[in-house]
Amino acid sequence: MSEPLLLVLDEGTTSTRAMLYSADGTRHGVAQANLTQYYPQPGWVEHDAEEIWRLTLGCAREMVVLAGGAERIAGIGITNQRETVVAWDRRSGAPIAPAIVWQDRRTAEQCAALREAGHEPLIQQRTGLVLDPYFSGTKLRWILDNVPEARAIGSALAFGTVSWLVWNLTGGSHVTDASNASRTQLLALDGASWDSGLCTLIGVPHSALPQIVDSVGRFESTDTSLFGAPIPICGMAGDQQAATIGQGCLQARRGQRDVRHRRVCARQYGPGGAALHSPPARNDPSPDWRGAQLRARRLRVRRRQPGQVDARPRRPR
Repeated sequence: MSEPLLLVLDEGTTSTRAMLYSADGTRHGVAQANLTQYYPQPGWVEHDAEEIWRLTLGCAREMVVLAGGAERIAGIGITNQRETVVAWDRRSGAPIAPAIVWQDRRTAEQCAALREAGHEPLIQQRTGLVLDPYFSGTKLRWILDNVPEARAIGSALAFGTVSWLVWNLTGGSHVTDASNASRTQLLALDGASWDSGLCTLIGVPHSALPQIVDSVGRFESTDTSLFGAPIPICGMAGDQQAATIGQGCLQARRGQRDVRHRRVCARQYGPGGAALHSPPARNDPSPDWRGAQLRARRLRVRRRQPGQVDARPRRPR
């Protein structure tokens, strides 16, 4: 392996991986570690953010050694589970609460209240997303309302999805890419930064959120102490969008799409230059209308006993 290599970090729901590729797409190695799943209450799903970082770093170091050192790696690309949220103290870098996983349903009442107040059409029109606990915004508000330290530390509060990894890799760069930001319900379809109206509506302080950057570019380099030399971070994308890129849907025109069918069936679609809006949310008295995949997810989570921890090896997301 004489040519420069690419290090890919794939932080999923049930495991985290590091993979080493050459420029022609040949994979030269992979290291993987399973994540512990926590189910403290019916409908709740949590991760240990420190574990996510520790295991991801361990996998990455294995690949750096395999490559022959950090100098052999041209850049790092990161893909991740999208809507999972982490809150931490900027001063110490320590999480102030468990990470709330995308599957978590604890904010269902908050979403229902926003819906009953008539805000769902606006949110869907602005973000393309229906009101649901799946997305990050109400999770962040839940932390503010239920974790005393979140308000107590004031301006030291930092929110993110798995941009948490970038913070740790760089020693404090607080950024996220547009694909991850788009899943928070705090970024408008036509916006390049956080939407002040949506932040105010859901109740999330703009100051705690990361800077939004493009998915491709040289954002920052890793801290020298981690791998022996700095490695530039050159790409970030949520897992579904990363899969679309991996399937070669690279042209910004209508008709290119990627369909992934694992835990859920998700379709990513390239609309071209103009945003396409879905039909308005259906007027159904049942909160379960949003599809079989959401109902199935709630059922799986509720089958767990309160306090149960699942550390069994599972297929990575």
